[in-house]
Amino acid sequence: MPITKFRCKRCDHLFTDAEWSAALADYHRMGFVRCRNPGCSALWWCCEHAECNVQCTRRNDLRRHIAKYHSSCESVDCQPAQNDHRGGADTDLEMLDAGDLCGADTGVDFGGAGSAGGSDLDAFAGYDDGEWDVCVDDTGGDLHELESLPGDDDDDEQDDDDDETLDELPEDDEDEIVDEAAVAQEVALLQLLEDGDGQGLEAGDLGQSQDETQQEDAPDELHSLFAFPFFHDHPKNRLWFWQNYIVLSRRSKLVNNLQGLHRLEHRFGGLKGVCWRALHNEKLCGEQNTLSIADSARLFKMMTVALKCSGELQEDVADLVCAEMESMTDRGSFGDDYEARTKRALEVLVKKKMSMLSNFPSPRLIIKDNHALVESLDELMNMITMSEIPVQYMEAPTEYEEAVLDEYRREHGLNATPPKQTDCNLSSVAASDLLKELKESVRSEAELNSPGSGEEAVRNTAYWSINAWSDGFERAGLKKKKKGCWMITIDFINPDGNSTSNQHTHVVALGRSSASHTTALNHILSQIVNLRKRTRRFCGITGKWIYTSIGLLSYSTDRVERSALLMTGHLGTFGMRSHWAAGMNELRLPVCNDCFDDIANNFQNNPTPTFANTVCPRACCDRWDMGSATASTTELPKHYPKNRPNPDTGDAPKFRTVFMEEVKPYRQHFDWLVEGVTFAYKNACSTNRSTMWFKQNVRDFLRSMGVNKEVQDNVCRAAAAFKANPNNSLQFIPQLWLLGIPMHRFINSPMHLLFHGIVKDIMDFCLAFAKKFEKGEQFKTFVNEHLTELESLGLDWCKLLEVPRTYWQAENFLGLARVIPAIFGLFFEGGYIPERGAIASKSIQQMLNSLHVMISALMSPRLSKDADKIDSYIKVFLSCCHRASVKVYGPSNRKKLLWIGDGNGKSNFVSLLNLPDQIRHYGPVRWYYEGKNERHIQVIKPHLIRNMRSTETYFRSKLDLYFKTKHIELLKSRLEPKRIKRSEKDYCRYKSLVDLRQKFAEGTPLSASVIEFGALGTRIVIAFGGVNSMRFVTVSHDMPESSPEICGMPCAACRLCQSSFAVSREEMKRWSVHQCLLLPRKLKGVAFDQKYAIVYSDWDVLSRSNSKGEALLSYRLFSTDIMQDQLTLLAST
Repeated sequence: MPITKFRCKRCDHLFTDAEWSAALADYHRMGFVRCRNPGCSALWWCCEHAECNVQCTRRNDLRRHIAKYHSSCESVDCQPAQNDHRGGADTDLEMLDAGDLCGADTGVDFGGAGSAGGSDLDAFAGYDDGEWDVCVDDTGGDLHELESLPGDDDDDEQDDDDDETLDELPEDDEDEIVDEAAVAQEVALLQLLEDGDGQGLEAGDLGQSQDETQQEDAPDELHSLFAFPFFHDHPKNRLWFWQNYIVLSRRSKLVNNLQGLHRLEHRFGGLKGVCWRALHNEKLCGEQNTLSIADSARLFKMMTVALKCSGELQEDVADLVCAEMESMTDRGSFGDDYEARTKRALEVLVKKKMSMLSNFPSPRLIIKDNHALVESLDELMNMITMSEIPVQYMEAPTEYEEAVLDEYRREHGLNATPPKQTDCNLSSVAASDLLKELKESVRSEAELNSPGSGEEAVRNTAYWSINAWSDGFERAGLKKKKKGCWMITIDFINPDGNSTSNQHTHVVALGRSSASHTTALNHILSQIVNLRKRTRRFCGITGKWIYTSIGLLSYSTDRVERSALLMTGHLGTFGMRSHWAAGMNELRLPVCNDCFDDIANNFQNNPTPTFANTVCPRACCDRWDMGSATASTTELPKHYPKNRPNPDTGDAPKFRTVFMEEVKPYRQHFDWLVEGVTFAYKNACSTNRSTMWFKQNVRDFLRSMGVNKEVQDNVCRAAAAFKANPNNSLQFIPQLWLLGIPMHRFINSPMHLLFHGIVKDIMDFCLAFAKKFEKGEQFKTFVNEHLTELESLGLDWCKLLEVPRTYWQAENFLGLARVIPAIFGLFFEGGYIPERGAIASKSIQQMLNSLHVMISALMSPRLSKDADKIDSYIKVFLSCCHRASVKVYGPSNRKKLLWIGDGNGKSNFVSLLNLPDQIRHYGPVRWYYEGKNERHIQVIKPHLIRNMRSTETYFRSKLDLYFKTKHIELLKSRLEPKRIKRSEKDYCRYKSLVDLRQKFAEGTPLSASVIEFGALGTRIVIAFGGVNSMRFVTVSHDMPESSPEICGMPCAACRLCQSSFAVSREEMKRWSVHQCLLLPRKLKGVAFDQKYAIVYSDWDVLSRSNSKGEALLSYRLFSTDIMQDQLTLLAST
C-alpha cells in the first residue's frame, strides 16, 4: 500500500506505530484512515497512487483529485500530482460520474438517524439501472432520486421515462458540513460490524473478486457497500443484497440466541432496510436505519395485501393500515386528511419510487428486437445464490458441502440431512460430459491466469447445470391475432424434489409470439455460455463465498419451435425427422411384412423384440434404421449442383458432395452445417460460370442438408453482396451454430412429442376410421361414457375430458395414454365396426396396444432407462402405424400414411427414433417433462392478462414486476406460517359400500389403492365412507390361463370381499404404495362378468402372472396376420 504514516492535518496528531497499525486495519475495512486522537477523530481518504500523498476529508474530493490528476493512469504507478491539503472541495476539479461512484472500492458512510442530510452513501438507496437523478437535500449535498416500477395503471409515457439519459452532475460543490453525531454513529456501527459475534470470514472463504485485477481480500474482512463485488450497475440490488450479506455474516449468533420470528432476522437484512426507507421516506442505509423484524413482517404483509387489490379497494386497504404504519415511525401522524393519508400509505407500500415494491430486487432488463431480456444471467445467478434458494450441484467442494450440512443441522437438528435428489438428470451421461467440459474450462482459464493453479481451481469450484425451455402461449386463454406471447425459461434441480417450485424456474426472455426470436435466443444462449467462467459468488445458505461454473445441460422445445431456433428445415422432403437431414422412403424404411411376422411370432416367448444391430435377411427393408450403411437414399433435388466441382472452394461436407447420385440420410451437427453453408457460399461467390452456383443450386444444396429457407436466403444475399463489392462481408452463418453448444442438447421433449403429438394424432386417426363407417357419433358416445366416469373420479394422476378434444391439455392426453386400450380398443373390439372393416379394426387394436406399451416404457420409473427395449417398442409401434394406414387407406396413398402425414406432413412419428440415443445420453425422457415449464406460464400470465400494449417497454415492465413478485413470494414463504396445501387426490372415496358394490356390478371404472399389509404383501383396496369414518374393502383378482384381454391388456376376474376395515386418511396415505384403476371389459350385447383390466399410477399393469408388472405386447392380438388379406379399405369406402 503506497500510503505511509502521516500527521493528522486537523489536530497535528502523529500516529504511533500501534495506532498506525490500527488505522491501517480500519483502512482495509472501511476505506479511510481515522485519527486516533480522542478529541479529533477526523476521517482521511488517501490517494494510493505512487509518490502522491494527498489526504482528503471527503470521498468526493478524492474522486475529483483522481479524475483530474490520475484519470489517464493505467495503474497506481504514475507521476506525482500536486497535493491538495485543503481537505475541502476544489472548484477546479472535475466531478466523477455515477458509474465511478458505483465501482469505487471505498469504505462505507452510514448515515445516522440524526444527521441533517446523510452522507454520500445515504443517497445510494433506490437507484435503478445505473441512472442518477440529481436533487438537493437540506445541506445542499447531492442526492439521487429513486427509480420506480410503473404500476399497471401507469401509462406508457412513464415506462418510456426509464430509458431517458440523465444530465451529468455539476462540476463544483460546496464544502461538506461534517456532522459529528453522524460520524460517531458511523464509527460505532463499523466497530459493531468489526466485532460482530467474534467470527469473521475465514481466509479460505474469500477468493478473488469478479474483477480479476482486484487483490484477494484479507481474512476476517467484511466488504463495505462500495467494495461489495456484485451488482455494480444495479444499485437497488447492490444495497438489498449487501444488507443481507452483512447480517448473514453474523448469522450463527442470531440463530443460536434468538427465538421466534427473530431467529429469521439474519435472512431479512435487505427487507428491513427497504421497509425503513419506505416508511421514513429517506435514503439512509446504515445498520440503524432498519426496521425491526416484527415491524418489517407486518409492513411486508400490508404490501402483499395491497398488491392483490386495485383502485378503490387498494385505497381502502391503505386507509386501514395507516394507523399501524404511524406506530412504526417516530415522525408522527400521516395527517388528518383522508386522501393525504391514503396517498402516503400507498407511497410506502406500492406507489412511487421510494415504495417497498419499487425497491425489491430484480435483474437488469434490456430490450432487443421487441423482447424484454435479462441483460446478464450472471446477475440472476448471484441473486439466486444470495437469496438462499437451494441448488443441487453436480459437484461441489467438500468444505462447501460440510458448510451446507452444518447450516442445515443448525436449523433442523443435529441428525438432520439436507435433501438431495438421486432420480434426476444429474446422473445422466450428458451431465457427466458437461461436468468434464466445465472442469476443463475452469482448468484452462486458471492455467492461463496463473500457471500451475488449474487443479486447485477445479477442486475449489462448484458445478451447476441448468435447463432451458421456450414456447409461445396465449395470455388470455383465447387465440387472438398477434396477441400471443413467447418466453424462455431456465430451471435447475431442486434438492427437495419439488419440481414445481417457482423459485427454481425463471423467465429470462419475454416477447410477442409473432415476432422473430433469433436475437433473443442468441442473447440468452450467449449469456449461458458466459456462465461457464469460474465466478465467485456469495452463498446465502452458508454465509460463505463459493466459486461456481454453470453450464447448459438441455434445451427443450416442441418440434416447430426447435426447427425455428436451430434454423433447420421443418417437414418437407428432408426435414421430417428432427436433427436429421433425410428423406422418407416409405417403401424401404418400415419393417417389411415378413420381418414383422417373424418378430410377432416370438411375442409369446419374447414379448420384447430386438431390433438392435439386425438387418432384414431379405434385404428388402431398413427396419427403421436411417444410420446403417445400407439405409435407403432419396433422389437429388432438381437443381442440386451435381457435377459442378470447384477446386478453390475446399472440401464438401460429408455425404453432400457434387458427385453423388442420391441423398443419404445424415445426422446433423453444427460443425457439419457450418461447413456446408460455407461451402455453398464460396461456390456462389465463384466467378467461373462453368462451376459457379446459382441461387437455385445454393437453395437445393442447403435444403438437402436440412437448412431452412432463412439461412438459404442469407447465403444468397451475402454472395450477391460480395460479388458487387468484395469488401462486403455479410453474416450468413447463424450465431447459434458458433456458440459451441452441441446440437444434441436441443432435446426432444416428451410432452409435445408424445402427448400433444403422437397421442393426439392416434386419437384423431381412430375417430376418422369410425367416421368412415358412419360410426363417428357412436364412437364419441361410447368413449365419453367411460371418460366421464373417469373424469368424475378427479384423480390428479389421470385427468381426462370428454371428446372432442377442444380444450384438452397435455395432462389430458397423458391420462388418455394410460387407459386408451381399455376405452378406444374396447370400441373396436366390441363389435361396433362392421365385418368388412374387421381386419382394419384389428390393425388399429395392434397399434393401440403397441402405443400403450411404448409410452408405458418411456414414462415408467422402472423401465425408462432401458434404451434397447424402448427402441424395439418404438419400431414396433411405427410398424403398426404403417400397417394400419395401409389397411385403412391402401398401400398407394403415401400422404395418408399416419407416420408421414397428409398436407405438410407429421414429424413426431419418425422423431421417436431419436429417443433411444437420447435416453442413453441424457437419461429417461420423463426427467425432461416440460410440464413444470408450461405450468410456469400461469405464474407470469397474471401480469399480462389485463392489457397488451404495443410499446417496447411493456414487456420490460411486466418482466420486472414478475421478478419482484417472485422475490415477494420467496420472503412470504419464510415469514408466514406454511399453509397446508391440498394434497394430490390419488384415489376416490365412494359414498358407501352399497354404492360401491352397485358400481362394481354394473362395470363402472373404479379407483383403488395398493397398500402394504406387511407379511401379507400388497392388496388392492377401495375406500368408501365419510372423511372421519372412512373404511376400505379389498379386491381379489384371479388370472387363469384363459383370461380375456382388452386390446392386449390382460383382464382378471375380480370380486369385492365381504369384510371392510376402518382406516384414517393419514393411515391410508402412509400405507399406500401405488394407485390404480379398474377398467371393465364390457362388450356389446354380452352380460358383464366382472372382468377388469388394472392399470397402475406408475404405468404398470396387472400382468398374466396375476401380479403387478410391465405392459407387454400381446401375442394373442398379434397372432392375427392382418396383411395376409390384400383387400384394403379404400378411401372411397
